[in-house]
This record gives sequence, structure tokens and C-alpha cells, in this order.
Amino acid sequence: MLQLSPFLASIAAPVASKAVQVVAHAAHQTGQSFLKTFAQLGEQTADAARAVPEAQTLPSELASFSKQFRNWLGQQGVDSPYELQFHLAKNGDPIANVVGTDSEKIADLLYGDDNSWLQRLTSLASRARDESPLGPHAGAMNPSSSNVKLSISSEDAYVLSQPVHAN
Repeated sequence: MLQLSPFLASIAAPVASKAVQVVAHAAHQTGQSFLKTFAQLGEQTADAARAVPEAQTLPSELASFSKQFRNWLGQQGVDSPYELQFHLAKNGDPIANVVGTDSEKIADLLYGDDNSWLQRLTSLASRARDESPLGPHAGAMNPSSSNVKLSISSEDAYVLSQPVHAN
């Protein structure tokens, strides 16, 4: 076993203690720098996320449209349950089928003087057809190969996309 003289021990202890303090201080500074950098990175990521507008997906746009449409119908005196199925004909004409107690009133309102609702539905239906899992060109290859409809009810809204089998 190695023995240190009391003189060397009295010199070595403060030096060792000072070295430990320096190393601990450097580690603390490095840790603080890392945490500060990490926190700044998190703030930048959060700022970037707030700066970029949320991507408007078809389902989110359809849900937003549906809510606005229900509110508008309520203002027009329509308060009974309904279901509206909307799609575009092969030639691009809008086709709306409404089921419910106030179906005639809803159809009249939809095709009435203020056709902004019809224009918005047409735009959504066109987008739904383009984003269909069957592909935007499925209708071009065989016009009867796909049928994409928007379904908007007094409770929900969704896209119906299904192949249509030609007979």
C-alpha cells in the first residue's frame, strides 16, 4: 500500500478538490448550454409550427363546410334531420339529392339565388374526386368506373368513394 506523507496530502487535497470543482463547473456550464440550446430549439420549432398554417385536408374542410351549412340552414328555418348527397355528373354539373322532412326547402335554398353554397360544394366534390383513392384519372379512363359523393347530414359529413361496376 502506498503511503502519502502528510505534507503531500495537505498539498494534493486542495489541488484535487479544486480540480473536481473546475470539472464540475465545466460540466454544469456544458449542461446549461445544452439545456439552453435545447430550449431555444423547442421554442423555434413551436414558433415555426404556429407560423405555418395548418394544412387543410379534405375531411377538415368538409367538416367546416358542414358546420357552416347546418348553421345557415338553421337560420333559414330548417331544423329537422336531413341528409344531402352531392356529386358531380360526368359533364361536371352539380347533383344534389336531399332526404328529410325539409328536403324540398333545402334543395330550393341550395339551388336558389345565392348559389355560393352550391359553388363551395362543387369545389369540395371536385377535390374529393381528384383525391379519390381510385385516382383523379379513373373517371377519364372509364367515366362509370368511380362514384365519389359528399354526404352531409344534420349530424355528420364524409366522402363516399366507391367503384361502380358497369353492367
